[in-house]
Amino acid sequence: MKKITLALFLMTLIPATHAADLYTSGDFWAPCNSSGKDCRFNLQLSLDITDDRISGKVITMYGVAACRWEDVPINGSVTAQGEVRWRSEKNPVPGCGSLVFQGRKEGETLIGYFPKFQGKQVDLTLVKK
Repeated sequence: MKKITLALFLMTLIPATHAADLYTSGDFWAPCNSSGKDCRFNLQLSLDITDDRISGKVITMYGVAACRWEDVPINGSVTAQGEVRWRSEKNPVPGCGSLVFQGRKEGETLIGYFPKFQGKQVDLTLVKK
């Protein structure tokens, strides 16, 4: 009986957790660092989206050479109208900045853009996998 009581007590101390979902951008094109041509990028995120909040982290961003984004945290908001805005924490590599996304939520897809990525606005669709 003591073990059952202890187990129930411990369960009240452990908050319920919700597993984050994988979102991916597919390939998108943006200017390379200084070459003047466009390069291909691909973004994968782990996001937990509620009615009014977004949290998670960057899993990886393919196509970047100097700025490694793995495990950089993301936080943002979702409005009642489905508008979405999130920002990553500042990348620890000097000169890499933050990722900022603005758009809307349609079902389980986020449609929007990076206002400034590699010096240019880049359209982006993040699809739940």
